[in-house]
Amino acid sequence: MSLIGKRVKDIPAGACYRSGSRIICKPEEDKFVDLEQLPFPDFDDFVSSYRSHAFKSPINLSMEVGRGCWWGKCAFCGFNSLCKDYRLISDRRFVETIEYLAQRHNILNFQFVDNIAPPRIDKLAKAIAASPYDFKWMISLRANTPPAVIQLLAKAGAKHLFFGIESFSTSVLTRMKKGTTLLDNILSLKEAHRVGIHTPYFLLTQFPGETKTEVRRTKEVNRLIPHLNMLSLESPFYVNYGCPTQQEPHRYGLEHVSPSPFYTWLLPKEYRFSPTYLWDYSPKSRRKPLIAPLQDPTLHEAKLEILDRGPTSSVVVDTRWTSLEYTISQQERDVLIACDTPKSLEELGCSNTMLKLLMKKKLIPKSIILDGNLL
Repeated sequence: MSLIGKRVKDIPAGACYRSGSRIICKPEEDKFVDLEQLPFPDFDDFVSSYRSHAFKSPINLSMEVGRGCWWGKCAFCGFNSLCKDYRLISDRRFVETIEYLAQRHNILNFQFVDNIAPPRIDKLAKAIAASPYDFKWMISLRANTPPAVIQLLAKAGAKHLFFGIESFSTSVLTRMKKGTTLLDNILSLKEAHRVGIHTPYFLLTQFPGETKTEVRRTKEVNRLIPHLNMLSLESPFYVNYGCPTQQEPHRYGLEHVSPSPFYTWLLPKEYRFSPTYLWDYSPKSRRKPLIAPLQDPTLHEAKLEILDRGPTSSVVVDTRWTSLEYTISQQERDVLIACDTPKSLEELGCSNTMLKLLMKKKLIPKSIILDGNLL
């Protein structure tokens, strides 16, 4: 519907509109909608249009479990800069909603598009698993989610978990305020892979202060885990409105932080320092690709697993790059099995010679040894 030349009434809170030569922004209201009171979402037009075009891929409906972010500490994130409150719909109401949509549209595939999974995602998983519908779904998940919870998600129908890995260097993750470590990242990917969940993930490059050693560490670990890597994506660091690097730039070594230049022709001068999303800064590091282009379409089928062939004989099957088999001793097997849970080198109780041998075979990344003295 065209509004040109017409007088608009009842402008909603938070909306901006032009009145003659002026741009007027109506202040947002301080109150939030109670998610429990929202009606069931109406996907009728979308589903009808999608099916009329005979697309081959199944329909995935997008839903939110909560709004905002309960973690709210990541230095690079400005997604929730205008609204710090985290709001969550009850498990009961959420399951009622997706059951209603399943019955109305005969659709069982969902994308839960939250910024972050709810802090008690295990309770939601149990509620979904109790439904008579065989739902398949995905959600973004923190990498320090316990293995037992990932197992619950698999039983409840989770087929994809999107991890914001960001880096395979604990020192970088600490500066990002992710609240996770290299070991968290590896263990969450391993557990999800073990229970049959696909795990695409993001790596964030050029974070302020990142050293060449830290970049090499991330590249090395990422290269060694094609068997855990359905799809890894990289994005350069940006300064967004409201994120800590924009609010406290000097804390991260940034200077001359200001709205990106293209806003000069998008917005009138008086609005260029309002909540514009992208901001420019200095110094900027030269961008170099972190992830090599995916050449082999079967790369995601790479394997790295231990096969027991008798009480004292075990073989490591390694098809990450080429098809290899290593016969390993019982002690080597015990070390590799022990690495599935966090242990210091002292707790692991193996010799430096054995560690060097396992690293030479690329069964244990050297970076994990160096990063926090953990395996």
